[in-house]
Amino acid sequence: MRWTMLILLLCGLVANGAGADPTNLEGGMLLAHFVPELVYTSDAPPGGWCQAYLDTYAISSCEEVNCRIDTPDTAPVIWFVLAYWFGDEAKEWCGAEFGFGEYDPRIFYCVEYGACFPGTGWEYSTDGWPGPNEGTAFFVAHTPWVGNWLPVYFFGGYAYASYGPGQIELASASPASLAGTWNCSTPPQFFHAGLGIMGINMDGGGCFGPPNHVCCVGSQCFLIPETACSDLGGEWHPELYTCVPNPCEETPALGTSWGTIKALYR
Repeated sequence: MRWTMLILLLCGLVANGAGADPTNLEGGMLLAHFVPELVYTSDAPPGGWCQAYLDTYAISSCEEVNCRIDTPDTAPVIWFVLAYWFGDEAKEWCGAEFGFGEYDPRIFYCVEYGACFPGTGWEYSTDGWPGPNEGTAFFVAHTPWVGNWLPVYFFGGYAYASYGPGQIELASASPASLAGTWNCSTPPQFFHAGLGIMGINMDGGGCFGPPNHVCCVGSQCFLIPETACSDLGGEWHPELYTCVPNPCEETPALGTSWGTIKALYR
């Protein structure tokens, strides 16, 4: 495929890592992280949104991950996808890819988005990106990502309360149906990553907190803890970890209105 050949070409321009550990990308995650102090505007800060995050708002632990956006009405927001490896070991990588699962696009209207390249790079996305069930793949041209807890992508736009609550699940919906990172070997090696979830007026999911599993509220699928599922009158599925594809039956919503759900997650 065209994008695979470009991966080999671009990553071949980058020198290999100095040791085996930095290029072994097993145990990684792509996490959704919201920074409420960094308000989205049509004018990006000097150096761009990714640099503004690194300069002032960078995090370095699971306890700091914020995968929930709360708004009483409409709010301009910017959120990031962070690359994280268990054990906080510094890594070196030259590409990443992920997508979105099924979600209501009205909960977040994306105005601006892009990869957080450490230098220059190239991106290949599906036609409807960043919409539901769409994805992107992006690779550096020369300078690799080096470290941990680094932003690899950002989304700027508006979160809406009136269409939620809802979740935007990171998923394997990229051009190659993959989600993870590529190292800088020649040829590059791909490593699957765990995936986070951004919540709009409800909890998302990350690398900490109560275990999130599938909760079916009628035909609606949520990834939330068991207690929250019980509060919604939903059916808890501890054996299921993803809403992609939607495992919930297409049945009436069990008498649970969106207003009830919104009230529970204020």
